[in-house]
Amino acid sequence: MCGRCKLETPPADLARYFGIENFTLPSWTPRLDIPPTAQLPVVRSTFGALSLGMMHWGIIPANETEPKTRLSTFNATVEKLAMPRSLFFQAAKARRCLVVADGFFEWPTIDGVKQKHYISHESGEPMAFAGLFQTWVGPNQATLDCCTIITTPSQGAMAPIHSRMPAVLPKGAFAEWLDPLRVPVGDARAFLEQSQLRTFRIEPSGAREPSAPPPRKRQLGLFG
Repeated sequence: MCGRCKLETPPADLARYFGIENFTLPSWTPRLDIPPTAQLPVVRSTFGALSLGMMHWGIIPANETEPKTRLSTFNATVEKLAMPRSLFFQAAKARRCLVVADGFFEWPTIDGVKQKHYISHESGEPMAFAGLFQTWVGPNQATLDCCTIITTPSQGAMAPIHSRMPAVLPKGAFAEWLDPLRVPVGDARAFLEQSQLRTFRIEPSGAREPSAPPPRKRQLGLFG
């Protein structure tokens, strides 16, 4: 899974990395421990033009009357993207994005104790998680752009750390993922599992448990 991120890279450096000339990140600030429901930088494509902006981490279902949910929607499992009744199906068909961070945290159990580890690119460059987005519209027409990070069964260096991992894409896969015509929803699982990175820098961070664990939420069922 991916429930905690870190981001210190300045917006201008992120924009340069993704080849974006015009961007606005009004609420951006360096953060060492970003939880779900916080804002994360997101790259999306509109008619081939990339943009960089901030989004609420966690999809808010359209039927919610307030910008919050009891469901756990900050991750979307790749196995369910193509299920028509899945909460994420429509977004997977048409609303792709890259959720950006410097790295993320996991707490593997070592010698009977959960110990915090930081996972990042071996090269030190920003991470681009395959994501989905949608805009929640409230009863008073207030709107909130939301995103989720797609997870897959763990592979490579992540396998001993956790059973699932975020789909971290290499630069060469960005354009394909962002274009649903090139990667239809029915092919999304195979594309992500084949394209995602498998080698990372994994470092113990010193903390033995999360300083502020995410609230326990009802997990989505078969069609979540």
